[in-house]
Amino acid sequence: MIAAYPNIKSGDDSTLKNIRKFQEHEVIIDKTNVLGEGVFGKCYLSFIGPQNSCIKVVRKNPLYEKSFVNEAHILSYCCNRNVTFLYGIMSTSRGYNCLILCYHSFHEKSCSIHGLLNHKHVIVTVDQWRRLLVGIAKGLKYLHNHEKGPILHNDLKNDNVVVDEINGQVESIIIDFGKACFEKNAKLYDLSIKDRERYKIYHPQVAPDVRDGIHKQSVLSDVYSYGRIMLSMNEKLSLPAISSMANLCLKYNADDRPKANELYISVQNLLS
Repeated sequence: MIAAYPNIKSGDDSTLKNIRKFQEHEVIIDKTNVLGEGVFGKCYLSFIGPQNSCIKVVRKNPLYEKSFVNEAHILSYCCNRNVTFLYGIMSTSRGYNCLILCYHSFHEKSCSIHGLLNHKHVIVTVDQWRRLLVGIAKGLKYLHNHEKGPILHNDLKNDNVVVDEINGQVESIIIDFGKACFEKNAKLYDLSIKDRERYKIYHPQVAPDVRDGIHKQSVLSDVYSYGRIMLSMNEKLSLPAISSMANLCLKYNADDRPKANELYISVQNLLS
């Protein structure tokens, strides 16, 4: 089946062999409805029969193709309410690779936490903000306790959490697993001083101990990223206890941060 993916090396066959491969005629793409855009390409609203879905179209570039394979591989192991679901993958006649994902919407629109924080015309109640904060912690707990070994997201930020409405309740959905890995494959950064400064500005979600090459990526570097999300969402909650907990997550020394299990219980208790 891998021959259908001309941009992926044959050595990746085992990585993708158990993932459903869609043909172009099976998926309808609404090119007028862009759900998101990044360096990788664009996400569009799409349909598998009557089912809404999100199709992530990845540009033809070796770096993006590696991210595509990685995201498909990681998501093929995930099944959790707070983690986006992968339906399958697809190659287009133009040579693009595509991830076909679950479509998530709030008030019938695709919306990230970043979008909600900056959108003045969408009303989100305090209880909903609380539920969203707990949902992210719950998703992180699932990933870090995965049966195949801890999964690290490595890029957790407001843009990479979208909001869904499920049975009348809001839910946080963690997306964009292009930089994710199993903890056993975590990398150690080796950045120049200049690049470290650049990371501080443009990638503030990266834990400082990881950025500075002191520790490898870990479950605790994901916790740091969650701490930054907590602080931004607490602008809507204004709870001193949340601010204190976020500051624990933002400790420079990774060992001083709480783990996801403890964090989930604490956040749930604080916001229940």
